[in-house]
Amino acid sequence: MRQSIEAFFPQCIEGKCIETEQGDFQIFDSEQEPKRCYIRKNEEEPTHFSVLNPAQKEVNFLAIDKCILYDNAKEHCDFAVFDDTRFSFVEIKARHPLHKRRLSDRKKARQQLQETILHFQENGIEFKNINLEAIICLEHV
Repeated sequence: MRQSIEAFFPQCIEGKCIETEQGDFQIFDSEQEPKRCYIRKNEEEPTHFSVLNPAQKEVNFLAIDKCILYDNAKEHCDFAVFDDTRFSFVEIKARHPLHKRRLSDRKKARQQLQETILHFQENGIEFKNINLEAIICLEHV
């Protein structure tokens, strides 16, 4: 699957948007430009999403929004994590606990996930024999 992603989105190599990890790792959505997701490398960086990998398999991280996709006309999900059997698209919505727009955040996240999956399929990425997931992470900060 990684080879297909790199073939259809060669900018993921140039922009360092794709990385492979073994074991557990954390992901954060950066507030600094470019505002994209990264694998957490040091303790000063926040954690917005954790990937638990007790089997220590190779798992790929793919930064999508503001890394491989920059289309300002459409909004895309933040990132994906995948291996040879599972592909998970993830959208993080971080809000203050008193924020009242949880339902609209969920609706917008669902739309971003749908548009991203459709974009991948329209660009030749096939998810045959792959468990496809769309994850919305609503986080209080």
